[in-house]
Amino acid sequence: MLEVNNLYVYYGVIEALKGISFNVAEGEIVTLIGANGAGKSTTLRAISHLIPYKGQIKLNNEEVRPDLPPHKITKLGIAHIPEGRIIFGNLTVKENLELGAYTRNDKKINEDMEKVLSVFPRLKERLSQLGGTLSGGEQQMLAVARGMMQNANLMLLDEPSMGLAPMLVQEIFDNLVKINKAGTTILLVEQNANMALEIADRAYVLETGSIIIQGTSKEVAENERVKEAYLG
Repeated sequence: MLEVNNLYVYYGVIEALKGISFNVAEGEIVTLIGANGAGKSTTLRAISHLIPYKGQIKLNNEEVRPDLPPHKITKLGIAHIPEGRIIFGNLTVKENLELGAYTRNDKKINEDMEKVLSVFPRLKERLSQLGGTLSGGEQQMLAVARGMMQNANLMLLDEPSMGLAPMLVQEIFDNLVKINKAGTTILLVEQNANMALEIADRAYVLETGSIIIQGTSKEVAENERVKEAYLG
C-alpha cells in the first residue's frame, strides 16, 4: 500500500532523514520505533506533505507527486493523527468528528460515526462536551476517532500513548487493533516500544535519521540491541 524510497528531509543544514526506505502492506500494522530525534515524526510529516522532502513516496503502486498539498494527500486515503492530539478544544466532540469527514461527500457519514462511536463508547457519552474539557486519554481517543471519520485506508499515528496512564495506553492500543481488523492499515510511530511491538506485524528501528534494524515484530523484539536500548 505504501512504499517509501530513499527519503531525505533537511531542517536547514541538518539532515533529519538520511535516505530511508520502507514499505507497509495492505492490512498491516507497521511500527517505527526509536529515541527522541530519531526522525519518526519527520517521516510521517513527509508522507503527509507537511514538510518538503527528497525521494519517492508511492501509494498503491503509484508515485505521489511531491508538489501535492497536504489536503490533497488526505483525499488519497491517508489520515494523519499527529503527536499531541491537536483536537479542536473549543468544539464539541461531535463537531470534531464531523470535521474529520470534512473532505467527504458521500451519504455514509452518519453511519460511519456510529461505527466510530462503537469503538470509542466513552466518546458517545460526551458528544455535546467541548473537546478541551476531555481528559488526556479521551482527547487521544477523539483524535483517533476523528481520523477514522476520514474513512481513510491508511492511518498514520504519531505517539498515541504519549502522556497517558498505563491503563489508558492499553485501551488505546486495543482499539488500534480493532481499527486494523476492521480494514484500516496502520503506520505507527511510538516511543513505547513494548506496546508497539506487541500489536505490530513488522517494525523498523530509526536512529539519527537512518533505519538500523528491521524485521517482524518478534525478530525486532528479540534483537539484543533493541532489548538494551528500547525494551528495558
